Amino acid sequence: MGRRRSRGKMSLKGFKSFVKDHLAGRALSITALGLVLPSIGIYAATKLNLGSMVSRVPVLNTVMGNAYGRAALGATVTAGISYLAYGAGLLGRNEAIMANSIALVLFGLNAMRNAGHLPAMVTNAVPSSSGSNADGFFGYGGSYGMSGYGGYLGYLGDAHEEDEPVGELFGYNSAPQVNVF
Repeated sequence: MGRRRSRGKMSLKGFKSFVKDHLAGRALSITALGLVLPSIGIYAATKLNLGSMVSRVPVLNTVMGNAYGRAALGATVTAGISYLAYGAGLLGRNEAIMANSIALVLFGLNAMRNAGHLPAMVTNAVPSSSGSNADGFFGYGGSYGMSGYGGYLGYLGDAHEEDEPVGELFGYNSAPQVNVF
């Protein structure tokens, strides 16, 4: 059995070096590519009319009805895009694998979300699909912007002013008051 390697003493200098290693531009760009790769895959599938081609194949048509099948097909398309980038010399082999692995995790999490297999706490943390037409391809709309948020992002107007009674704003004083005695 081999010798164990000790971590050594932890210091501020070691921490700074650790942080600088994570701020490498190439690694950050590969990570960003992995996050954008599902959207690129959906765009490519839309341009190539992949949806109609897949619907003609009986087995694949059945697979596309399942959230996990759509995620697997999406991961296959993004793997093809990563492989093309590797073949063109834009990415190294490990970089292409890393970018597609990130995309695979995104597809997998969204498939688990759509299938209802994630705990509620995790479901709220996973960005949802945008609900676009491309959502039918892979079960992932590629939305990591505000369109995937689904919450209220607008301004309430004059709700903070005291012109009206507070209860009428939320509806609990808006019902007619009736004396039942």
